[in-house]
Amino acid sequence: MKKDPFIPASYYHVYNRGNNRERIFYLNDNYRYFLEKFNQRMKNHLSMIAFCLLPNHFHFLIKTNNEISAKEISNDFRCLFLAYSMAINKQENRSGSLFQKPFKRKIITTEKQLLVAIYYIHLNMVKHGLSLDYQNYAWSSYKMITDGDSRYLNPEFCLKIFGGKKQFMDMHKEAFKDRANLFGEKDEVSSTADGILSLGKDAISSERWHPLNFTTNK
Repeated sequence: MKKDPFIPASYYHVYNRGNNRERIFYLNDNYRYFLEKFNQRMKNHLSMIAFCLLPNHFHFLIKTNNEISAKEISNDFRCLFLAYSMAINKQENRSGSLFQKPFKRKIITTEKQLLVAIYYIHLNMVKHGLSLDYQNYAWSSYKMITDGDSRYLNPEFCLKIFGGKKQFMDMHKEAFKDRANLFGEKDEVSSTADGILSLGKDAISSERWHPLNFTTNK
């Protein structure tokens, strides 16, 4: 099925996993290399909002720039995955496809979807039983955001969505407590259960909550 093209100034949840659910990251350097290559190739097209890398899959939350070429951004994603696959195949003395094809993407059109996508991505290592310590997981943007680390994203963007660092951390703690509802959703960026949505009621109703109109200012 042909996918709709990327559109300017829009949020997307981009994700994929290893072919046959095999590993795509073997060493710590692999995680770093993937993020660095993503940043180098995609920075002219989009901004990273949140991410999580696990041994056999990844999640990105991105916002496309105001002016983009849909064909160019799709081609650059494919080139990114091809270049990374070639590096891993050489490292591991393997051949064939590293990733499932094609990579997946879902457009995010509501504030509610954006909020849930951030929770889902930042708690993904919990969902898959890799770690309960989402606050210190090395290959998630959660720690980078709370530490003010701007290597791969603008930390202030996510903090602004939540109204500040304290609210960002508190709302993630509540999402962690109610993670059964979050992970029970068939569509990870759809409307989730009332318990999770209530976490963002004040933010959504307040003047500060206009994430779909924020600029990232990388």
